[in-house]
Amino acid sequence: MSEKHFCSFLEEYSESLYNLAQKVDELVYVDATSSIIQGRKFAENLLKEIYREEKDVKDERFFPKLYDMLHELYREGIFDKKLQEEIDFLRLNGNRAVHDEKEHSQIVALKVHKKVFKLAGWYTEVYGSPNFETPNYVEPKATPNVNEDYIQELIRQHISQYTAPSVDQGTEVEEKNDGYQIAEDLGEDQSYLVRELNRLKASSQEALENVGNFSEFKNYLHVERKIQKNLEAELEKALEQDKKLILLSGSVGDGKSHLLSYISENIPEKIRDFTIINDATESNSPDKNSMDTLREKLERFSDQRLTDGKEKVILAINLGVLNNFVSYDHTNLTFNKLEKFVENSGLFSEEITEVFDRDEFSIINFSDYQPFQLKANKVFSKYFDDIFHKVTESNSNNPFYQAYQKDLQRNFYTAVHLNYELLSDGNTKNILNRLICHLILEEKIVISTRTFLNFVADLLIPSEVNLSDLRIENMTEFERIEHSLPALLFDRQGRSDLIDSIQKYDPIHNRSKTLDEIINSLYSTKDFNKVMGDYIKDEAYKKIFEPFISLLQSKENNLEDESFQSLTKIFIRAAYFTDSYLQEELEENSMKQYIRFLYGYNRGEENTIIDIYESVRKAIFAWKGSPKKGYVYINNMAESYRVAQKVDFNPFPNPKVNLKEVFESFTTTMELTFVDQSNTKRISLEIDYPLYELLYKVSSGYRPNKKDYEDGLAFTTFMDQLISMSNNSDLLIHFHEDEELFSLEKNFMRAFAFEKVEN
Repeated sequence: MSEKHFCSFLEEYSESLYNLAQKVDELVYVDATSSIIQGRKFAENLLKEIYREEKDVKDERFFPKLYDMLHELYREGIFDKKLQEEIDFLRLNGNRAVHDEKEHSQIVALKVHKKVFKLAGWYTEVYGSPNFETPNYVEPKATPNVNEDYIQELIRQHISQYTAPSVDQGTEVEEKNDGYQIAEDLGEDQSYLVRELNRLKASSQEALENVGNFSEFKNYLHVERKIQKNLEAELEKALEQDKKLILLSGSVGDGKSHLLSYISENIPEKIRDFTIINDATESNSPDKNSMDTLREKLERFSDQRLTDGKEKVILAINLGVLNNFVSYDHTNLTFNKLEKFVENSGLFSEEITEVFDRDEFSIINFSDYQPFQLKANKVFSKYFDDIFHKVTESNSNNPFYQAYQKDLQRNFYTAVHLNYELLSDGNTKNILNRLICHLILEEKIVISTRTFLNFVADLLIPSEVNLSDLRIENMTEFERIEHSLPALLFDRQGRSDLIDSIQKYDPIHNRSKTLDEIINSLYSTKDFNKVMGDYIKDEAYKKIFEPFISLLQSKENNLEDESFQSLTKIFIRAAYFTDSYLQEELEENSMKQYIRFLYGYNRGEENTIIDIYESVRKAIFAWKGSPKKGYVYINNMAESYRVAQKVDFNPFPNPKVNLKEVFESFTTTMELTFVDQSNTKRISLEIDYPLYELLYKVSSGYRPNKKDYEDGLAFTTFMDQLISMSNNSDLLIHFHEDEELFSLEKNFMRAFAFEKVEN
């Protein structure tokens, strides 16, 4: 038996609830099944007490059934979703214990004990004393007949159901470890895996980059990119020169400092002759601004000193700072040659130049390197994939995998460990990779390495939850759903800008044949295990739902609507993560076609470019509508008649042929040029994905609204230019009421003729 006065704070306000809580406590180790049943009775009586208070109903004969009471009180906002799930947990497991002849789990009884305490505290706070604060929960102490070793063995057996390591198919676990070893210095209530994952967060000390301070942890996470190879090649060439300024340009957090730190630590011989300027925004003294300080550091590369001495410098600088520096008035010094070099490099244009090298100057622009590769019908980031692999690889040199294994050996298994297994699944990494690449195309966001590592941590670690409450033996069925990777990705607003943005791809917002089948199966089936087997393809994901299999077999158990919706949402997301066919089915057709067009555009494929022009031509006539081929409406639809003008234009493709199979540096937009019939006037239209998506919808029959006209301002302007460029006096007048069409055009005498157009 545990503490004498378990939930003693409740006795003053509800003796009946207090007595039931005592029975839960007294029986928790003596008779687990009976303790669980008493927990259900506690939930039922708790609801009756609340119902009596809120509805002023005294006679229990007029109380609805437990399920209906729970549903009604939740719908009216008497308690929140979290509390509703706590009560549902006691109800469902109590029903199962009553009807299941098998000995019920001691682990479930311990969970029931904790939930009863939590609900008792909530009731006392709300309906007892406004000044009451629920004390900290204390786990029940074992009776003399039940020692701690027995309890630990129960927990170990419970955890062993969930901890088969998830290894990518075809990947062997390497046993030998001659490399990175994590420190083993944590207490029993701490997790090595959580500690290592926390180092990925943007708030971690590891996120700070300083040249010359490159930790073993950062060295492990380093992924080689093409920009590193290009920088190393420039350093090799500079060995033969007396004077050299290498500009590493880009934006904040894109990896300039990390790259310089890595080279300094791992191949110092290539960089030893160089002075590294890593922060061009710092000032050396209070009476000097950053431009003055930078001028002093680069003085030997001014026009006046360029031929003097020998000096080699690497300058990591943001694009805005560089632009300010070359246009800054440096009084007694000029940097005209440097300014001309920057201008010739095309740094501030749309032109893609991975490396630009002239005499004493070289520039490598991080902004010219996309974080993903463009292939036929596919965008995929090898860089993001390599980072995922670094975190999840089943290799003893991997600090995260080491930490995961150490925790398993200590019977420490939490929602974080389950999420780690989910992320280790190849399908999960692939779909996350694809969604992030699509997001970059769609919203033009810059995802730095720091941002991506923080994203990985956010995917795995539920925030603001006590680690003890995340242990598998302490979580309820609903908590396992709530803290799973799919929920952390799609159900957590405000964790980070990246997660907030990626939620637009939540599969529950879509419709498809497969999704309809899944929903129908969940609502109609009596065999949840079979439904899971049909649609969840990965063993790790099945662990999220395993507690519901036996729970929902009982005829007495019906999930409250909100609980069932929570289960359905996570089930759909898990199916999406594990089923490549469903992923393909839910991918937007506009995105598929844009990627195909973008690939052909960057390769200069004639047939694809013709298709691009044709799709835009179709959108031109669909944008404002067209009464007849070659004509487009030029006035408002609200008027009693519509005027359509004939537009004449031809495509003017000028492809640059580059028949690579895979692009690492490429433009993510397509520029189309059109000319008039006389080939004297030209107008251009730059198409990014948001504009293409809108044009795709319009071509498919969608009518643009006011917001679309605002979002598609570039296309609206282009249309106005196109109509003006056509300079054609041929008009059609369309009267709505009569559905008749008349033409207005010049005849052979140069006079205007108005006549009816026959259908």
